[in-house]
Amino acid sequence: VRPFARQRMTMVSGLLCPRPSLFLALFLLLFAESYAAKYAWTMSHKATRGVQGSSSLSPNQQRRIRKTRGELVRRRQNHRPPTRLRANMRSSSTVELQSLIGNNPSQLIPDEQEVEGGEGILTEGKFRWQKTGIDIHYLRARPQPSAKALDHEEETNYDKGKHEDKQGTPPILFLTGFGVGSFQFEESLKCMARKGRVAYSMDWLGQGKSWPEDIKGLQISADLWVEQAQAFIKDRIGQPVYVAGNSLGGFLGAQLAARYPDLVKGVVLYNAAPFWAFRPSEVFRPEKAEDGGSLWHLVWDGKLPAPQIYRTFASRAFDNLRHEFNVKTLIDLVYAQKEAIPPKLVNKILEAASHPVGPDAYASILFSPKSKLSFAAALQTGAAAGVRYLMLYGREDPWVVPMWGQRAYLNLRLEAAKLGKPVDEVVRYLEISPAGHCPHDEAPETVSQITDDWLVALENNDGGHPLEGKISIPCDIEEADGRKIHVDFQGERPPRNAGEWIGTISLRSKLSNR
Repeated sequence: VRPFARQRMTMVSGLLCPRPSLFLALFLLLFAESYAAKYAWTMSHKATRGVQGSSSLSPNQQRRIRKTRGELVRRRQNHRPPTRLRANMRSSSTVELQSLIGNNPSQLIPDEQEVEGGEGILTEGKFRWQKTGIDIHYLRARPQPSAKALDHEEETNYDKGKHEDKQGTPPILFLTGFGVGSFQFEESLKCMARKGRVAYSMDWLGQGKSWPEDIKGLQISADLWVEQAQAFIKDRIGQPVYVAGNSLGGFLGAQLAARYPDLVKGVVLYNAAPFWAFRPSEVFRPEKAEDGGSLWHLVWDGKLPAPQIYRTFASRAFDNLRHEFNVKTLIDLVYAQKEAIPPKLVNKILEAASHPVGPDAYASILFSPKSKLSFAAALQTGAAAGVRYLMLYGREDPWVVPMWGQRAYLNLRLEAAKLGKPVDEVVRYLEISPAGHCPHDEAPETVSQITDDWLVALENNDGGHPLEGKISIPCDIEEADGRKIHVDFQGERPPRNAGEWIGTISLRSKLSNR
């Protein structure tokens, strides 16, 4: 089974990250057939709207289109919130929401509903993003009354004496990785609520349960997701927050802090992706560049609807990626401990990826441009604006290997040297083991304890001093199921292997020259 699994993984990886020569051949093919693709999409679009008698479509094709259209309508109805819920979303103002959350974090907002299995802590709701008119799904964990205020005979999930009260502290917003949704942070949300903090997690547009009804004009890029997070903080939460992101969410959290430092109190990175997308953020056309420009202006820029040939290419890659066998293989690859994989994780990922708009959203994500700031530049820009960082990385991650964490840390260390600040005042870098690409889901108790300890240190520090929490590092923390997770400090540690040495040599050289 293992060789076969590796073969399937290689096939999926080849679709996502082909060789440059294959990309060049694809781009030339796309350019040559652009007019044909536009005509094909127009005819398909008309047929989908019920236009009959098109000679370019066979009866079988027309039947398939009508069937797909019916399925799309049914799924949209299933994903669409009730009319009363949508009205409440439009009528709720930022002031009302802030007063509800700020004065009584345990109170249920009128347009939220309790999550099944959420232990009375988790609620879910929809946020109407005014820029796009799209309903964004999110989860919220609210602290319960302190143990002293609870009736002794009342059943509760809080152990007496362990529940803390941190009302008045900024909420924490968890940003998810690619291909999953807020459901992957459910345990982290509940852990934070037990520690007395209000916590949120939302689904990115085109992920989880945040799907558009009309895709026309959308360009699902990293910059659009950053704008989504900014709108959610301002219009839904109503106050500055701590941001904690995993994988893609860590990349976007760094971008958010760089662009909107007034909304971000601190950033926590869980195995943050060091880059995203391959199309340049600015494409120079031949008439605007002396050297003839680049070939990128010949390629679709990700703004929907997608030309048919792009959608066909993306659909095939997306169908392979969301195949149940491949999802299980990917999860098995990125989790260091198989017993830590949540039983329902695969089903939730498959359910989110089954939306009919999925192939279109995936096509837009593939071809949309990069952010204007690289990951390193975003980290340094945020640090220069006074944002502080905690890096908490799973050591056994096969994708974002420790070398990438070392590079991010050294970039922040370099910025601290430029600012004349102690490194520990800007960033703290920790590794946990055994843990893979999603440490928050694999070791939620450990990650929540370390994160909360750092946030408390941040709240008790008025600046100018290193951020040292109460938890002594290195240490071992026990998970709810009895697993022991080791936490170790990795800040000043020399490279442990050739990969880390090669990947960080240029940054270490810059630091040694200062």
